[in-house]
Parts: sequence; C-alpha cells; structure tokens
Amino acid sequence: MSLASVLLVLASAQSLAVMPAGQALSEKESDIAAKAYMSANGVSLDTAKRRLEVESELPSVIAELKRRYSDRLAFVSIENMPDQHLVVGLKGNMMEAARHFSVSDSSIRVEFEEGYPYTEKEFSETMHRVIPLVVELIPDAVSVDGRPELGMIDVSVRGADAKSYEAAKRKIEEAAKLKVNIILGRDPFRNSAYTAGGAILTANGRMCTSGLAVRHKLTKVKGILTAAHCDDQLLYSNYGHEVGGPQVMMPLTFQDALFDGSHDVQWHSLPAGNTPLQEVFAELKGEYQTKALILIHADLPLHGLLCFRGARTGFSCGTVTSVQHAPLGVCGAAVCAPTWGRVEGSELACASGDSGAAVFNKSGSGYGIVKSAENPSDSIEKGSCKALTVMPFGKVADLNLDPV
Repeated sequence: MSLASVLLVLASAQSLAVMPAGQALSEKESDIAAKAYMSANGVSLDTAKRRLEVESELPSVIAELKRRYSDRLAFVSIENMPDQHLVVGLKGNMMEAARHFSVSDSSIRVEFEEGYPYTEKEFSETMHRVIPLVVELIPDAVSVDGRPELGMIDVSVRGADAKSYEAAKRKIEEAAKLKVNIILGRDPFRNSAYTAGGAILTANGRMCTSGLAVRHKLTKVKGILTAAHCDDQLLYSNYGHEVGGPQVMMPLTFQDALFDGSHDVQWHSLPAGNTPLQEVFAELKGEYQTKALILIHADLPLHGLLCFRGARTGFSCGTVTSVQHAPLGVCGAAVCAPTWGRVEGSELACASGDSGAAVFNKSGSGYGIVKSAENPSDSIEKGSCKALTVMPFGKVADLNLDPV
C-alpha cells in the first residue's frame, strides 16, 4: 500500500521541536476514537471515552497474562460486551479463577476460558500449514484469518456462491481440524498504488509514508521505517510547525529491507544533523502539531482499538479483529504468513498512500505500520475501507532494529 501519511518527524534546524514524551490523543482525536468505539460496541460517548482510557493501560496487564500462562495460552482478547473485560483462553481443562487488576482508577476483570485444544503457537502452526492449501483449493481467496478465540478460520473469497466452496471447505476443515467460515463477496488486499501530490516520501512523483523511528542494534545508526514495497530511493519532505513555514526536504539513504510472507518493511538513515523523533502528526491534514509515541509494543491487542493518520484519509480508528491474518497476493513472491494484524470498523478510512504509517493507541503507544488495505474504490471516506493490514512492530527486530 502506498505510503502517504506522515507519522514520523525529523528534528533539524528547520523541523519541529521535540515534544514531551507520552502524549495522549488530542480532544479531537479522542472524539474520533470514541466514535469508532461507539460504532463497534453500541455504547454512549462517555462510556466509550472511559473504556478507551482503561484500554490504553491494558498492554502491561496483557503482557503479564501472556508471561504467566505462556505454556497454556491460546489467546488474550479485550472484550467489550456486556462490559469491558479481558478473556484468556487456555489449553487443557485445569481451571483458573477470575482475577481483577487495577487500571486507570478502575478494576478490570479477567475471565479464563479453559478447554481449548491448542496453544497460540499450535494454532499458528496450523494456520501456516493450511494457508497453502487454501491458495491451492480456492484460487479467488483474498485472505485467511485465524480466530483462535472462536476455534475457527475465516477464509474471505471474491465469489458469491457458497455452494461452490463447500468441497474445498470440507478439505480445509479436515486438514485444520477446525471449523472454516467462508466469507463471500470480499475484495483483494492491495499494497496501494502510489499517489501524486502532497508527498512525504517521494520517488519520481510516487509517494510513501514514513513510519516509526528506529536504531540499528549494532551500528547505533538511527533512521525511519516505511513499507518495503516502496521505492528504495526516497526524498523526505515536510513542513515545520507553522503553516506556510519553511519546508524541510532531504534525501534518505536506504539501509535494508525485508519483503516476504511476514515482513513488508525497509529503513532509511538521514543526512548528518538530522534526528528522527518518535512522534506522529496531528489528526487532520494541514495541521502541523505533533505528539510523541510513548512505548512501542511488539504485538497487536486482539479486539483493541488502534488508530493511524493517513495523508489522504486523515485520522481514523478501527478494531483489531485478527492477529493471525494473512492477506493473500501482497507479499511479493511469497505466500503471506498468518503473522499480520487485521483492523476493521465502520469509522475506519484507508486509501492509496497510507502504507508505512505508524499505528498507535489512545495513549500514544505504537504497535506497527500499515501494509495494505481492502478498499476497491480507493475512496477516502470512512466506511469505504473494509479492512486494513498491519505489520506488528515485533517483526522489525528481524532487521536488527530497536525503536528509538
């Protein structure tokens, strides 16, 4: 998907000042995020805002649960009905009593569901084994999504005749030992075409988006991320914090890239005297204020709300519906692995030019970068984006990189 939104800010004599670390969403952004939460969960605006405050503090709780139950863990999900709580799926029948954690002046309940026949790792291994079979049996499949919390696999297809997929469905279920749900009438994901105009990272008139700031573990060189399907030779351009102020333009130096079944990422270093800041731009196009990202997480939160800012689409948010997502046909020569995140929602917007954009939560914690989208019309209107594919930041470590 082409990169068109700017998320990363460069510090230089002409660029933006360093912002205090740990900025949450602005009031306008919070309203947009809350509206997306309301749409997904059918709650009031006040309830949505309160729950998002709690959700922004859940990563540490989720990490502790994953660590404590690592030998049995099938999944951890954020649930919002009938109230806000966490669900932990466990392999085997050994019972666990419900627990409570204090979060954001509230108590969050953790419920345990025992009896799953697989761990998270075992479910992932099944997905890796089944995806090539899906590609073989269903040529018009556009994505495969693991749903360990439901004990099933979603296969999205272009066709509209359910009966025509029945034989393939039975074979896949037999191989996976899981229920398979065929979702009809879906469109293929695209690493969106480059877009002209208003570019942030450009190459011969084509556009990309800068993502998160990184540092090489060995050389300590700092740089910025974008999607690997973008050009290798890129020019950074952006504006200072004042409208009509001096434009910042500089060539970037390609360092390394991975573009395969689990990766779509490259990084570039900056000219001497420039430093990447872990910041994202404001919610609307034409606004030059920024906010700092606090923490960078390796994995996406299942059923959590995440946001990003697209250069064409502006600021929007959606719900993580799968963390074992495989968009088909957009991983170069490789078959996409079930290591991506899928984000959906009626308030989500995406279009060509958004790839590489940083994805973050309400408290300003980064989770990954945008890869591709299901949006055949390429409309920038909210609701036209059927689904967004996100590469978790944990995959960046395979380039020997850490967040700045």
